[in-house]
Amino acid sequence: MICLATLVLLAGEGPARIPLHSRSVALGADGVLRLVAPDQTPNYVAGTRVAVGGTVGLAQAQLDWVASGWDPRRAGLPADRADMAYWALVDLKTLLLADGAQLAAASPAWHHVWPRDASFAAVAFAASGHLDDAAAVLTFLDQAEHEDGVFAARYHPDGTPVADGREPQLDGCGWVLWALDQVAGVVGSELGPAEARQLVARFAALRDRSVAAILAALEEDGLPGPSPDYWERREHELTLGVAAPLLAGLQSAGRLYQLQDPDNQLRIPAAEAAITLSQQISVQFGPDFHRYRGSEAADSAVAMLMQPFVSGFEGEAEPAWAEAQVELSRAGGGLAPGAAWKRDGVSWTPETALFAYTAAAAGDWSHAEGWLYWLADHRTADGALPEKVLANGEPASAAPLAWTCALVILTERTLAESR
Repeated sequence: MICLATLVLLAGEGPARIPLHSRSVALGADGVLRLVAPDQTPNYVAGTRVAVGGTVGLAQAQLDWVASGWDPRRAGLPADRADMAYWALVDLKTLLLADGAQLAAASPAWHHVWPRDASFAAVAFAASGHLDDAAAVLTFLDQAEHEDGVFAARYHPDGTPVADGREPQLDGCGWVLWALDQVAGVVGSELGPAEARQLVARFAALRDRSVAAILAALEEDGLPGPSPDYWERREHELTLGVAAPLLAGLQSAGRLYQLQDPDNQLRIPAAEAAITLSQQISVQFGPDFHRYRGSEAADSAVAMLMQPFVSGFEGEAEPAWAEAQVELSRAGGGLAPGAAWKRDGVSWTPETALFAYTAAAAGDWSHAEGWLYWLADHRTADGALPEKVLANGEPASAAPLAWTCALVILTERTLAESR
């Protein structure tokens, strides 16, 4: 039998060798975030990412923070998943700066805020019982968003766009609306509808700018034009990775307007645009729901058409979602962003965790837990979730990665709520 690793070699590309930038992160005595090199052995205060020698108050603050919400170690999870979820939660908090800037990772090239990653972090904070942190992330995004509602690809921790030639990424508008809707849902469940309305009113400008930006981007056929998506590259065709998040954002906006400000002039246009966009995605991308219209390349963005992101595609997109998990499989055991991605044997943890999260939301516990166990088995020596896993199973690139941390937390919380 020819294994997948052999198939990768036969396809003409050998397994990639990508270094691991860090085994974890640590807060020093001065409270500054530092990388822990792969060959270092960190000395942490137990249960924290605070280095021994740091202030006692800093370490205690991390312990108290976990205790104030959902503690995975006391959630009845299997030991390895409990350990993974615990450190995912601590690492996500460690990567959150005082001004609400949710760093993607601590490595230099990742030491920025991606609206997409930050949106997922906000939802994960809310789901784990840390509503103040969720609001802090949304506040940063509110202040960073351009007045026309379009987000830059990424931001410096001070909220200024990173000027590196990357185009704005339209999917950010959709993800931020989805995040606000999800956080409002948690607030409503835990504190009541009045508090949820207050939260949405607080971020009404963020909501309205984002909706207006999506509506302005839609063309005559109801679909948006080309824009970079989570692949982080220039695109000349519309991708599912843009269309699906914008639909998620418009559907979320409908709930947000219904909750607060139902007479808003954007409510009806947003609702009508959501219906048209949904129909067009079905016609133009279905039934395979690949990366581009009419293409043969499966893409992990099909997961973005599943709950809890989008409603109405559960039956239609599920076969493609299931097939994508086969087509995107890699030698390391996880998934690649898409079938058109380079055949280097590398698994990407955010995309793998995205399928875990949507499997949990669909009630597919077997696949959700299978991906969680794989993620737990491929962490760094300090339990941090890396961005990539090589064909030989070694963790690589930035670690910990905030997007993956957030998705692991959300998957475990979704599984817990569905049982």
